[in-house]
Amino acid sequence: MTHQQAFNKIVRHLRKQNRRSEDGGCLYRGPGGLQCAIGCLIPNSEYKDTFEGVSVYGLRNLAPSLKGIDILMLKDMQDIHDTYDVRSWETAFAEVAWRYSLKMPKK
Repeated sequence: MTHQQAFNKIVRHLRKQNRRSEDGGCLYRGPGGLQCAIGCLIPNSEYKDTFEGVSVYGLRNLAPSLKGIDILMLKDMQDIHDTYDVRSWETAFAEVAWRYSLKMPKK
């Protein structure tokens, strides 16, 4: 997966979900099928419950689907999911797109 493809998938996923994946703390896979910015990139066949609580830096070594994707971009997208108010996500997505020379996916 290219950086652009990963960015597009994350943005489209978070736009559609329009809420955090959390249960007392942010989760790669949360209740009711919710997924965070990074969780949506990990196929079910790769995901393990033990991923929860592992940083994106550590997770990259555990989930082959994340290899080759810019780790700093992934961390920025994770931070948006974990710390930004949902109403400010679009602005934050645009900042990440600019920072990494990516194009914003259409709404």
